[in-house]
Amino acid sequence: MGSMEELIGTAGLIGVALIIFFESGFPFAFWLPGDSLLLTMGLFAARGRFDLVELIFTLFVSSVAGVAAGFWAGRAVGTRWLDPEKSVLIRREHIERARVFYARHGGKALVLGRFIPAVRSFIPFFAGIAEMPVRQLMVYNFLGGALWAIGLPVVGYYGATVLAEHGIDIDRFVLPVVGGIVTLFVVVPLVRALRDPDTRARLFKRRG
Repeated sequence: MGSMEELIGTAGLIGVALIIFFESGFPFAFWLPGDSLLLTMGLFAARGRFDLVELIFTLFVSSVAGVAAGFWAGRAVGTRWLDPEKSVLIRREHIERARVFYARHGGKALVLGRFIPAVRSFIPFFAGIAEMPVRQLMVYNFLGGALWAIGLPVVGYYGATVLAEHGIDIDRFVLPVVGGIVTLFVVVPLVRALRDPDTRARLFKRRG
């Protein structure tokens, strides 16, 4: 918890908003601690460190803007740098499959993917490469941003408030709660992925 508190104390609200912006839409920022950071910001708002309305507005805007920016980066840069005619990894059939996927499941991917660390950083970028319709992207972008960037801080805020009303020291529960969030959004999806035979085969491919 100390490192998270130091990060928030050093970065402040604007710094945290930038972290959320980049993690929401850019693959290079997949390692940033979005979930635990949002929850901890809500806990700190309950302590009086931040105004809750200002906090959730700032985090929501930064999250939605990050997805939009990642999408347009993928749309403008991705197809130019990942030429399907020349690339070994990205071929035209891959892009066509991605377009079909985002046409059918893009909305669910944008909303549910918000709650999966690392994955959420890639979805908007590849949605741009797949040329997902802009209107569809923004509708689910706002919905996913509301559930994630507003929902987690509010949970942290009101959870801490209830504890304080019962005379319970908030600090005793911050680390377990953050640990629970990390477990829920990191460990559980990882275990589910490893239980899938096809996933295990790709990860632990035998070397012939």
